[in-house]
Formats: sequence, structure tokens, C-alpha cells
Amino acid sequence: PEEIAYCARKVSSSQKRRIYEEYNIPEKCRHRYTIDHFIPLALGGNNSDVNLWPEHKLVKASRPKLEIELYW
Repeated sequence: PEEIAYCARKVSSSQKRRIYEEYNIPEKCRHRYTIDHFIPLALGGNNSDVNLWPEHKLVKASRPKLEIELYW
């Protein structure tokens, strides 16, 4: 498991709002998304706006299995 401090993962509410606005996600739909990293923190990514994107929760739920299949 990743051993990244929670504080390093923290993205502020104002930054999340900027990301949602940049991707044109309406406020009424934002509960269906999480803000995620293009390059994971564990691989050297950071919390800059260019490394963050709104990922739909259904996609996020299917990703771990997909990543394992891609790895093998």
C-alpha cells in the first residue's frame, strides 16, 4: 500500500472547484466525481492543477481491477 501522508493527498475545496470548472462539471453533478491525479503521488505526482482531473466514481471503482489486468 502507498505510504503517503494524508496531508500530502489533501486538495483544497477551492482547488477542487477550479478543477471542476475547468472541466465544465456542473455543480449539481460534482457529487458523482472525485478529484484524482494523472500522475499518482506514489509515482512522483503532485497536487498542481495540471496534475488533477475529475474522475467519475464509476470509473474509479473499476480502475483497480483494470490496473491489475494491465500490469499482468
